[in-house]
Amino acid sequence: FKGSTGNGRHAIYISSGSSYNLISGNRIESFDFEGISQFSQGIQNPCINNTYCDNIITDTAKSSLNPFTGSIGIYGKFKDILISNNQIINSLGKGIVVDGTGSTVYENVIIDGNTVKNSAAFGIDIIASHNILITNNRIYESSFGNSGVYGNINLVESGGIGVNNVLISGCHSYGSTFARSAIT
Repeated sequence: FKGSTGNGRHAIYISSGSSYNLISGNRIESFDFEGISQFSQGIQNPCINNTYCDNIITDTAKSSLNPFTGSIGIYGKFKDILISNNQIINSLGKGIVVDGTGSTVYENVIIDGNTVKNSAAFGIDIIASHNILITNNRIYESSFGNSGVYGNINLVESGGIGVNNVLISGCHSYGSTFARSAIT
């Protein structure tokens, strides 16, 4: 999938109860928002048991309308999600975002073996979500757009929903000049 500024929000968009999907082996380049977006909110059914693996995603989140999207974004109602072995390079937002804000189902996500290079904000951002396993990821030079502002991995509460039951193991955080901390 090849987009261009102003000509494509997402390469792949999963929504409203779309479940048991495998999104694998794609090359995604130059989209305004996420390369891969899963979004289910409000009265929509949750997205369950989706796998996002072995994708190469470059030059995404290019829109100034929403600079805090990610190359892979999981938003709203979700359960049992696997994000593994993806390569994310040059996101003008975040690398990977998991955000359960405003939802009632926001749990069981594995983020394993991904490489995130040169994200303008966080490499991995977990917001208002439970039961998260973050293992064996390699994150290089987060915060390249705002030197020292963003860490490589961020865990944050939103709307009264905390980030609970998280295990971070075996990740490698690289950054000589940009990211000030590995985990914020």
